[in-house]
Amino acid sequence: MTTTARASLRDLPLFAALADSHRILVAGAGGGFDIYGGLPLALALRGRGAEVFLGNLSFVGSGITLDSWLAPDVAAITPSSGGFAEYNPERTLARWLDTVGEPSTVYAFQRTGVEPLRAAYRALVEHLEIDAIVLVDGGTDILMRGDEAGLGTPEEDMASLGAVAGMPEIPVRLVVSVGFGIDAYHGVNHVQVLENLADLEADGAYLGAFSIPRASREGALYLDAVAHAQEHTPLRPSIVHGQIASAMLGVSGNVHFTQRTHNSVLFVNPLMAMYFTVTVEGLAARHLYLPRLEGTQTIGQISTVIGAFRDDAAAHRVPRQFPH
Repeated sequence: MTTTARASLRDLPLFAALADSHRILVAGAGGGFDIYGGLPLALALRGRGAEVFLGNLSFVGSGITLDSWLAPDVAAITPSSGGFAEYNPERTLARWLDTVGEPSTVYAFQRTGVEPLRAAYRALVEHLEIDAIVLVDGGTDILMRGDEAGLGTPEEDMASLGAVAGMPEIPVRLVVSVGFGIDAYHGVNHVQVLENLADLEADGAYLGAFSIPRASREGALYLDAVAHAQEHTPLRPSIVHGQIASAMLGVSGNVHFTQRTHNSVLFVNPLMAMYFTVTVEGLAARHLYLPRLEGTQTIGQISTVIGAFRDDAAAHRVPRQFPH
């Protein structure tokens, strides 16, 4: 009788998938503070000996000096980068990384359509000799495939997903979602998120979930980075990472840390501090309108394509409440 080797429960599939990768790009998919969600993963991978580089789709479109641009639509942001207003997550993160002795360059991708963003990714991949890409979404809207009751704020996430989905030359491409439940504020039905994950599991594209423990070095540094960002961006602190950090600290329920959420009813809970991982290929294969984004040049064009798809859709899946 022959036996087939199987992965062990001791080996998290996310890390197993990256075991043979040596130069990994962890990139925030949706802009803003998304890259902060990749910090625990990046730090853990560095602890295993991999070279890990950080990138983020940036909402900062001006003030970047000419010598910072590596190629059209991608720039290297360092702690000394100047010329920006207070809100600059990439520079804020670079400065925090410098204070803890971590490599402190954060690569900023411009908010463009799929075609120029893919070119920017390819330029950075070539520059850094990347052999794996992990896209990180703070929230769950990157897991939407198009027929859900609500899509959240999908434009930036879909630009990133579309760009990386069209790069088959990269042997390992993953998507990590952290902040389960937060996108309910933007109309995402999280029963449908779980339905999508079930379909991806059936396809072999779901790599499971696990919590970020606050007692770990990676968890503690993440909490410190979020606190640093809140201190240095007081007018626009990250709502997503404020809730994730609160969940890691054992906070639950309708707890607010910024006036930005005072009109909302929050449900901070432990699921927010979990990584959910899928493959880029599997996620793209299930997606209903992603192929229509090919050739887009701007975020505005992506928004138009999504709107047209939603208008033409024969039916949207009926949202359900959790049955228990």
